[in-house]
Amino acid sequence: MLTHAPLPSWAAIGRALLSRSPPSTLPTAPWSREGDTGGWLARTAWSMAIVALWRQHHSGKQTISVWIPAYFCNESLNALRRSGVRLVFYPVTDDLTPDLRACKELAISGSPDVFLCVHYFGRPIPASAVRDFCANHKAWFIEDAAHV
Repeated sequence: MLTHAPLPSWAAIGRALLSRSPPSTLPTAPWSREGDTGGWLARTAWSMAIVALWRQHHSGKQTISVWIPAYFCNESLNALRRSGVRLVFYPVTDDLTPDLRACKELAISGSPDVFLCVHYFGRPIPASAVRDFCANHKAWFIEDAAHV
């Protein structure tokens, strides 16, 4: 199986085994640029809540709209629901890709601030059209991998 995640080098594995506390930047380095702060969270629930709070802070809006696929685990939304965002469940097609035609219709009544796109069961979906949709609506585009 091929992975999109960077694999650790033998030196990194050795340091992890011999060191009591690896540098805090080591795990997120492949995804970080200079000056970025990265972190790991155990669940999508917490990361989505943090992203929503960041988006709300950066937008200056009282309430933001977070779009979630209609096929999504309700338990993962508990922290997001408590943050007071407006959740919009967008339809997915039979192959679990966002139904962009329906999304364009939904956007008439309010654009997304954050758009969660999910790659289900280890199968990546073509996300360029979703990225373009998000760019047109100035939405933050978040990708998640569920049940991988």
